Amino acid sequence: MLRILEVYRQRGLEGIPWDITLRLPKDDLSFSGYSVTVPGSARIPSGLPQWAQLALWPVKLTTQNGKNIYNAWISQALNGKQAGLDQAVLPKDYAPGANRWLADNGLPVRVTGAYLRDFDASFLLNPYIPITGPIAWVSYTQYTWTTNGLLKDTIGNRDLPAVVLYDSAQIRSGSSYYLHYAPAYRYRVVEYWDWSANFATVDNGKEGLSPRPFGPIEIYLSDYYDLSNGVWRISR
Repeated sequence: MLRILEVYRQRGLEGIPWDITLRLPKDDLSFSGYSVTVPGSARIPSGLPQWAQLALWPVKLTTQNGKNIYNAWISQALNGKQAGLDQAVLPKDYAPGANRWLADNGLPVRVTGAYLRDFDASFLLNPYIPITGPIAWVSYTQYTWTTNGLLKDTIGNRDLPAVVLYDSAQIRSGSSYYLHYAPAYRYRVVEYWDWSANFATVDNGKEGLSPRPFGPIEIYLSDYYDLSNGVWRISR
């Protein structure tokens, strides 16, 4: 999300201002009373832009064995949990958490989207069971058409990047134990009578903001048996 907001800021899209003001949080994520405005010209050598570094402001979670435990502000807002060396955000938490964070900071965009499944009890249901199988298929086909519309509208009509979620095993040397959110700038759809096969290409984009300097990779977003996949639009 932060990288897409930076794309919008650089291109002057969707009302994102050149100088961004963030309202710093208390540990419970309520407003601390302090705001910081970062000039658009402020740059750092690599990584996130300087204004976005403030989204990593540490918020205290608890104290264990005399040590304070912190999480990054944006991760805590999205209910992020520690997964190895990374933070994991479940698809169900992405849009609600992002929208709260955007609203708290007075930014004029909101997140809408769709995802195939989440890591909950329903994920473990066997799709071949006669009762759940047809229900799962209907849910799946509806998801593919919703994703089709999001890709066409966001990347196709509005010429905006979309956020896509995919199993990182789709990238060489990736691991299927991890999910990854990334900006996508191109899409391809193959429409059948009952479902849509949807693809999106993730890469560094014009601004070179991808966290990993890989070349264009086409991601399949309609795998019925994938761990999870999804698409989100960030717009007014």
